[in-house]
Amino acid sequence: MDTISLKSDPRVQAIMDAAIVAFSQYGYRRTSMEDIAKGAGMSRAALYLHYRNKEDIFRSLTVLYLAQGAEALERELTPARDPSEAILAVFEAAGGPAIELMLSTTHGQELLEAKSSVAATEIAEWAALLRTKVAAWLTKEAGANRISLRETDNSAEDMALLIQRLWFGIKEQVDSFDAYKASIRQVAGLIGRGLKV
Repeated sequence: MDTISLKSDPRVQAIMDAAIVAFSQYGYRRTSMEDIAKGAGMSRAALYLHYRNKEDIFRSLTVLYLAQGAEALERELTPARDPSEAILAVFEAAGGPAIELMLSTTHGQELLEAKSSVAATEIAEWAALLRTKVAAWLTKEAGANRISLRETDNSAEDMALLIQRLWFGIKEQVDSFDAYKASIRQVAGLIGRGLKV
């Protein structure tokens, strides 16, 4: 299981790592602060010095995964990249290691639902960032005549929104990480072929 690399307090790193394990094993509802504290090798009192409750921990964990995805997105949307590869990279960056974690546990659907309710604001901000970055890449690539938006009959912003909606829809509809990987590859291929000049 992947851990999240933090450039901060090692105790916070231990809490995040313990939270990943606890949420994967017990699901969101059944995980307690005691479970996380025990996994982090600290008392509940020490845990409460860093986080108010498990919602706060889950939100922080989500924010860290989203930040990783934003960094990956920045690295992947390079000029002159094959459109299918670029769209696949967008889907992979959007999911990051969190999607594998969620789709590889029996509590995956519960974790997806918790993420949507506990970190709704952060997810909305991430979605806006994803749309902005993808639209900017599409605009630059179309301006350099490396892709065409004419065949899709969409603006760069419309296409970025469609890509975002497709990603959200795929992750909600699949029941395994293998199915997720196959689906994003298939959809990225379709979109990429439509963008080619």
